[in-house]
Amino acid sequence: MKKNCRSCHFLTKTHEQRPFSWNENEREGGTIKNSYAASCYMGVWDTGIDPALDKKLDEIINENREDSCFFIENRLGMNFKAAKILQKRKAANAQLKKSYRYTQWGLWIAVLALVSNVIINIIKTFSNNE
Repeated sequence: MKKNCRSCHFLTKTHEQRPFSWNENEREGGTIKNSYAASCYMGVWDTGIDPALDKKLDEIINENREDSCFFIENRLGMNFKAAKILQKRKAANAQLKKSYRYTQWGLWIAVLALVSNVIINIIKTFSNNE
């Protein structure tokens, strides 16, 4: 799945200060009714703040947002509050995975250093005995 606004749960249309998620037809077509302002629920972009973005809306919603945004896959029937919680959990898990990977690398480096030290000491011991 492409990580862009078109497939993100936070793709929002706002009418009279009330945010709504785009339906499937709107997502496919890339347009909404004129009475709505298109935006990212998380505030990354908003045509209500900058109407000039309306002209670039198709470009905006198709832009690759890999690791530069609050992307979470669109899920029918889920409210924005739940999506925010899931997005935070997903981001925290990604950070934990990264930290775990660094810890593993550190442990492997320590093991290699310990083994190297043992080998060097064995070689020194045999060198001194000869």
